Amino acid sequence: MFYKKEGYPEIGELVICKVTRITPHAAFVSLEEYKDKEAMLHISEVSSKWVSNVREVLREGKVIVCKVLNVNKEKGFIDVSLKRVSRSEELMKREEWKNENRVDKMLEVVAEKLNSTIEEAYKNIGFKIIENYGNLRSILQEISEKGEKVLDKLDIPKKWKESFLELVRDYLKSSKVSISCILELKSFAGDGVERIKKVLKEVERRSRRSRIEINLSYLGTPRYKIDLFSSNYKKIEKFLSSLEEDLDKVGKENLVEIKLSRMK
Repeated sequence: MFYKKEGYPEIGELVICKVTRITPHAAFVSLEEYKDKEAMLHISEVSSKWVSNVREVLREGKVIVCKVLNVNKEKGFIDVSLKRVSRSEELMKREEWKNENRVDKMLEVVAEKLNSTIEEAYKNIGFKIIENYGNLRSILQEISEKGEKVLDKLDIPKKWKESFLELVRDYLKSSKVSISCILELKSFAGDGVERIKKVLKEVERRSRRSRIEINLSYLGTPRYKIDLFSSNYKKIEKFLSSLEEDLDKVGKENLVEIKLSRMK
């Protein structure tokens, strides 16, 4: 990754960490998104389960997602936690990091294609994206949702823009992530079947209104499987959150017990 952030991360921020060395009671990690920054992961923050030695969980070279607990800029100390990162947070952060690296690689390929350097690629494209969006990865979502015209405002030289867009088009054609859930519906009313149908119609209605692709399949009473597809996990997480709220409301209105759980 050519580009590294300057400065320090914020408390509570999720960061990509690479384990560089391990002691009996702590691991030291490099912050992959930041320039020349190291953090300490104390053994008490490695796992929610009891751990007698950090090596039971970690090894040198392993890449993990951590949450920033403390930052002391004067001393240059950063403390992070592994156990306080939820599975959904880890998935989203890894997806963000993957897309950040993907755009970085695209810039490298464009530079090679134009017989130039990665420095020039960042000068003509990368830094302009970061200046407008705060990171590289957001440009993929912007182009996916709003079209290629979003690059017009970045004042990218024509040959650089055309070469970059070729790679983005190829990526958007092939990229898709998914999350699967189990939906359980129960009703003890006399017309329970009709009430359950109303809940299922709400799922279908939400599907049509969103940009999330949904596949709903029947597993046998009272269980249904919901497969959610999108270009990134953050979209799916946002949709799931609003879907749960809507289903809870519809369920109460129709006297239907609803349980929505993720498949592991």
